[in-house]
Amino acid sequence: MMRRRYRVRPRLVLSFVVLVVLAVLVPRILAHHAPGGSPSRPTHPATRPASQPSSAPPVVATGSWHRAAWTLSAPARGQAATVGDGDLILAGGLDSASSSTVQAYGPNRIAVSLPTAVHDAGAVVTGGDLIVFGGGTVAPTATVQAVPLAGGSVLTPAALPQPLADLTAVTVAGRVYLVGGYSGTVYSDKVFQWSAGQALSVAAVLPVGLRYAAITVDGSQIVVAGGRTPTGESAAVYAVNPVTGHVSTWPSLPTPLAYAGAAVLSGRLWVVGGQTPSGNSAATYVYDASTRTWKSGPSLPLATTDGTLTAFHGKLWYAGGQTAQGITATVWEFP
Repeated sequence: MMRRRYRVRPRLVLSFVVLVVLAVLVPRILAHHAPGGSPSRPTHPATRPASQPSSAPPVVATGSWHRAAWTLSAPARGQAATVGDGDLILAGGLDSASSSTVQAYGPNRIAVSLPTAVHDAGAVVTGGDLIVFGGGTVAPTATVQAVPLAGGSVLTPAALPQPLADLTAVTVAGRVYLVGGYSGTVYSDKVFQWSAGQALSVAAVLPVGLRYAAITVDGSQIVVAGGRTPTGESAAVYAVNPVTGHVSTWPSLPTPLAYAGAAVLSGRLWVVGGQTPSGNSAATYVYDASTRTWKSGPSLPLATTDGTLTAFHGKLWYAGGQTAQGITATVWEFP
């Protein structure tokens, strides 16, 4: 009996080999690209999406800054700003020279001026008087000026124990505090408590001496953000309890910053404008207490340094300052 011979066709063999190879490789390829797979080590570092660079905090607030219906009476930078007797009050400042101007925005008609022209002073309103501490003329001064907002004789409180400019004055629970500043030779690390007719007392000591910091009151704490230290601009943020003297460190600003303004609006802490190591800034930063992070707010229309930031009547007001075009009288409001 003859056996039947079968001829193996080369094409069938080749097809079979291809199928075997595909059966082995395809599952591996799919596993490599599947969401739960284990891809091989990349040959270059992974990059973040361009829409969220690692150096930029996320935007937190909506709206934009726009020009206010009022302006400063003259271009100025380095004014002292405070709120009192229903008005937002701006005192002193600097253009070609120091200013004695006192300007108010609000329902009252205030027609007063400072006896001594100064810039970069501290100011508060207490007992119906505008009290202006120190500031710069040709050099830092120790003068304390007390101007009755209703008019009348100018008071002459005792001078500070040393000259002090580039400071901020704030009021916490009815008590007046002077924060930071520069004596002409020394950067102050002190938070002083001031009372009329009494010597200054030290309420707290900051970790470093600084001037031109963004300082405001948040509840019962004094927040000190950035500023210039003997080594340059700082990104550090401190919260000071002036009653206990305790100073705690908060998360740093996204960039070192001096000459910025700080204010609290609707429970949110804002830091606006200022000067970074690379130049004037239009950035605004808002502190998110729930996540302990700084987030970007709407930018100023122009990069501006050494303006004043005040929360007043449910808005933020940023007045004056220095832009690339020079010292300005423009006032911006938000929202």
